[in-house]
Amino acid sequence: TTDTDYKSFTQELIFASELDGPLNFVVGGFYYDSTSRTQPYWVAASGFQLWVRDKARSWAGFGELTYDLTDQ
Repeated sequence: TTDTDYKSFTQELIFASELDGPLNFVVGGFYYDSTSRTQPYWVAASGFQLWVRDKARSWAGFGELTYDLTDQ
């Protein structure tokens, strides 16, 4: 038997200007977290039991700033 557990979480936050003037911006951040686990299982050819365990975590920040020099 193979017993598998998965868990994943993501979150993104964004803050932006009103986009109504010459100076506009967007800034934000992103977070990702994931874990997984499996119980051992039998490999018939070799007789080994294998364990699988995975964990991932990631952070990112981003931004953009623009300024319109003319009305066009």
